[in-house]
Amino acid sequence: MAHDVFISYSSSNKPVADAVCAGLEADGIRCWIAPRDVLPGQNYGESIVHAIAACKVMVLVFSEATNVSQAVIREAERAMHNSKPIIPFRIEDVPMSPGLEFFLASCHWLDAMTPPLDAHIGSLAHSVKRLTGEEVVRETPAPPPPAPVDRRPWWIVGAAVVVLAGAFLARPEKKSSTQAPQAPPPADIRTGIDLGVSLAGAGSGVIASHFSADEAPRYLAVESGGLLTLEARGLPESGKLTVIRPASKERWFEAPPLDLELKLLNRGTKTAFVQRALLEVRTSRAATGTPWLVDGTRLDKVLAFRPLGAAPETAPKVSLGIAGPEDAADEGSLEPARVLEENEAGEFVMPLPRGPRAGIEEVLFGRLNGEPFELPFKVLPAAKPRSATRPPEPLYEVELRSDGADYEVSCDLSQSIRAGDGDRFFLRLHAADVSHHEFKLILEYDEGSGSVGKLAGPMVKATILPGR
Repeated sequence: MAHDVFISYSSSNKPVADAVCAGLEADGIRCWIAPRDVLPGQNYGESIVHAIAACKVMVLVFSEATNVSQAVIREAERAMHNSKPIIPFRIEDVPMSPGLEFFLASCHWLDAMTPPLDAHIGSLAHSVKRLTGEEVVRETPAPPPPAPVDRRPWWIVGAAVVVLAGAFLARPEKKSSTQAPQAPPPADIRTGIDLGVSLAGAGSGVIASHFSADEAPRYLAVESGGLLTLEARGLPESGKLTVIRPASKERWFEAPPLDLELKLLNRGTKTAFVQRALLEVRTSRAATGTPWLVDGTRLDKVLAFRPLGAAPETAPKVSLGIAGPEDAADEGSLEPARVLEENEAGEFVMPLPRGPRAGIEEVLFGRLNGEPFELPFKVLPAAKPRSATRPPEPLYEVELRSDGADYEVSCDLSQSIRAGDGDRFFLRLHAADVSHHEFKLILEYDEGSGSVGKLAGPMVKATILPGR
């Protein structure tokens, strides 16, 4: 059976979801809600996917339980994928999880935290009818304000009405000077499309790992004077050895990718057809020097290290020595420098002169390509992954070259933005090296006239960590 609304909810909020379903259907709005509308013998997941694709609007009952519901997050993703409007129906005043905020940050909320619930469901029905294009008719229209009392005799007022009506009918092609002025258009209707560019999560926490307070690499976003600066923090120093804790044997270094969010809002009266997003790069250059990552979990046996980003042009030359807590790092005791070859795992490995002595704080020192270094002789435990849940995947991915020249990269969008609606997509930028870039995003669109309009976002200055 055809339906207008798909109701998404956590099982903890089933009584509220049932009340929403009953209230909307009492107002003539057909709803699809699980498990009621899953037919016997049908696959549960397929039924939900088909129901979301067939609905006109998704109503999402939002609460603290919703934040941790993977089923609700998957349903919101399907609604966004199918370009379905989502109405979050908030029944608890709690912050939104990053997973849901990715899909709901640009949606208009309906708060339903104060009783009675029926009043909020009535407002919800009104919003649903507007989104589905139905004419909203109030059951009890509000009476017009009372007209001011005229103290003149009634026949004078009546005569004036007859005279004005006669004058209007006698001159149909000219506006009467006494004709009531037409209502002005709403003040908030404007033409064109708004465009904004930001780091995913800036100000909204969509991808929280970008802004973690850990010592691990993260991005810091600062917006000022039309310039969005995205600085990578917590990076290993170029040309030096930095002890880290690999998250796994396959992944030495887990850095957050750089995700940009492009927000669009069509404030005109037409549907805009978005053609492509253009990434115009002004400068692109690799950071000076190679940051070296040392595996701290094996530092009691070998010095195992690898470069962050692209492999160096020349093999590293290393000499090692070990000093006790009261010993000077005597470079005269260093072993002869050895040129190390990269192994199959992408590492450079050199055995230690000897193992660490138990209970004694010692220092591993030496030279890397002629530059001195010192590392505390401390074995570190294996690291845990930064986050148990991966951030949402971007819609488009672009790799930036670090060649220092101006160039353009485009992504075909082939989507439409309906009048009054917003849209957004994420762009993930990769770089082979730790590199610095300056760029801006430009949107090309057509409002149906055949000519292509362009919108440019702010200039972005970013330090990008190596891609996956």
